[in-house]
Amino acid sequence: MYITMEELSKFVDDRYIKRGREIVAEGSVGLEHIKTDSLTAYAIGTAFYIIEIQRHATGITGTCSCPAFIDFGPCKHIAAAVLARLDSHYMPSDFYYEQKELFDMMTKSLMKKSKEELIFFIFRLGNYDPEVMRFIEDECNDESDAD
Repeated sequence: MYITMEELSKFVDDRYIKRGREIVAEGSVGLEHIKTDSLTAYAIGTAFYIIEIQRHATGITGTCSCPAFIDFGPCKHIAAAVLARLDSHYMPSDFYYEQKELFDMMTKSLMKKSKEELIFFIFRLGNYDPEVMRFIEDECNDESDAD
């Protein structure tokens, strides 16, 4: 998937594009799946974020798993993914690959858990971080509003 700087500027605020350039310079983004109409990438920040970008007839859309995306929309991680894609010489850092390996190992382990085990695990996390419980509550409210 190819996205122009003009398309990126229409989708992501300039201040996030500036920060996206810094993320690329740090080597903190990795392009995982590139298709004709979509791009999946990961970024390392204070956590490991999943970025998905799609091309539609009317332009581009995308999501990021970072908290800023939930609050503000298209973020620096989305900008970084597009900027890394535009840079033919871009390579993620060794630190990125180390964190990606850890992420993959945790993902593989969690995939083996039952639905009940995962629910228990999430609620246990909520005991340590009230933000987790607020997130679950918001998700449940969104689902009940859709019904």
